[in-house]
Amino acid sequence: MMDEVEIQNKTVFLISDRVYIERFEDGALVVYLDEQKLIELNPTAEEILAMTDGKRSLEELAGDVAQTHEIPVEDALEDIKDLFRQLYSWKILVKVPIRSNGSEKEN
Repeated sequence: MMDEVEIQNKTVFLISDRVYIERFEDGALVVYLDEQKLIELNPTAEEILAMTDGKRSLEELAGDVAQTHEIPVEDALEDIKDLFRQLYSWKILVKVPIRSNGSEKEN
């Protein structure tokens, strides 16, 4: 199992290129191709994963989720951190490297 990633509010993630996602009305099915692992996501988790573009920080994602679902940003942020810890451990997400000046590294 992969070491737990340090997740901070400014951390940025990207969906692995080794992942296939099939979206449905009531969630999504995520396939990790290297291990042929299937993960079922509920609609909210699928919504968050769909917004995970390698550019927005957890803080920014939490702001969007909080506004959409009319919940406190702090609650959304904690839920996203929990979700991303799990998805990272399953190799569904990868951390976006940050340059020493704090900006995103260009791919």
